[in-house]
Amino acid sequence: MGLLGLVWPSPGPALASHHHHRNWSSSSSLMEPHLLTSANSRWGVGVHQLQGCSSNSRGARSRVWRIQASSVGSGEFQTEVEAVRKMRVGAIKQELDALGVSYRDCFEKEELVNRLALERKRKRVVKRPVDLTRLPMRKLKSTAASPKEYIIIPLTFGSYGTFDFLLDTGSSTTLVSPYVAHSKLGIPPGSGQLSRGLGGMGDGGLDMRSISLPAMSIAGKPCKPVQGIIMDLVSTGLPPSVSGIVGLNVLSQFDVEFDFVKEHITLFELGAVDKGHCSKEGLQKLAVAPISFSLPGVQVDMGGGNVQTALIDLGSSLSVTTPSIAKLSGATLERSALSGVGVGGQQMAFSRAFIDVTMFTERNNLPFDKIVFRKVAFAVGDLPAMQAIKCNIILGLNVFNRTRLVLCMSTKTVYLQTFV
Repeated sequence: MGLLGLVWPSPGPALASHHHHRNWSSSSSLMEPHLLTSANSRWGVGVHQLQGCSSNSRGARSRVWRIQASSVGSGEFQTEVEAVRKMRVGAIKQELDALGVSYRDCFEKEELVNRLALERKRKRVVKRPVDLTRLPMRKLKSTAASPKEYIIIPLTFGSYGTFDFLLDTGSSTTLVSPYVAHSKLGIPPGSGQLSRGLGGMGDGGLDMRSISLPAMSIAGKPCKPVQGIIMDLVSTGLPPSVSGIVGLNVLSQFDVEFDFVKEHITLFELGAVDKGHCSKEGLQKLAVAPISFSLPGVQVDMGGGNVQTALIDLGSSLSVTTPSIAKLSGATLERSALSGVGVGGQQMAFSRAFIDVTMFTERNNLPFDKIVFRKVAFAVGDLPAMQAIKCNIILGLNVFNRTRLVLCMSTKTVYLQTFV
């Protein structure tokens, strides 16, 4: 999660979408697998533990489709055509992509409609009930001295009870407080393996123990057993009601939709989104980039045409970047008395800047459109944890508060829909 207890009272970033074609290459910066960048970052980085049918003219294409349509049973096929015709072009193409069917020779919507209807008929696609779990997006404010907002996920540990955990896509593992681990979950003190880590503020030598967590579920949805870290989070200023932090070793067991407008979170079975079991209407596939520990990264431009990798960190209220990136963007730094506290109690001063953020969408593995967020508030400073994962930009909740975001960690895909 993010490391700072700071909130700047400012309106959310304005949005703009543009068609844009550009050439860029993915950046990849992976750490050695034995490195531990541990830590709950109330800014930024979380805990990471050690260890077919076309011809040359449109008229000809139409004739071919009419012949094909007549060969598959006019009644059923026409019903399928009418159903597909109600879909948007983007949704039709996405389903064709999922079916592995090319549509490069389709130049009109009706051609796409016929192609998908035919494929549905051929493959006899049967719509089955979608396996999903939906829960309200609960938010919790931190202490009065640190009035940040966090997303809460209820974790149920069998008969031990249900506890509130903070959601953190910037943490590869799950943390639990010593009190809950020992007094509520029955884990004896001294259990597990002692680990050392690096906090987001450079807190070194953190006292952490790796343990096997009891069987858990989210809103009745069972989770596979995972390892967790016992860590004291009191020094971070988190409310005492917080039992821990749920990281990607739990969240990556699902395709997860975060609808910040309707304020709910939906857990789908793995691969459900790419199989078309979740509505993709309005969603755009983002150009992703690898980050150490399989953290969710996307391609962004913060000015100057310099494409960078940015971490999607929903455990951070605000976004963070380095002084060098802020300088490249041409932003003016505001030297205010802002500071943050790490999990070990270390503090760090930050400047503030407002920077436009451009995300790139992807079609057929090529850059296609762009989504622009105007005047996003950034804390500017050199977080050691950012240096450890070789990522200079963290995108926090303040970027996504008017969006619908879908993370499919098993397939390394990210979808985004923006709302004005």
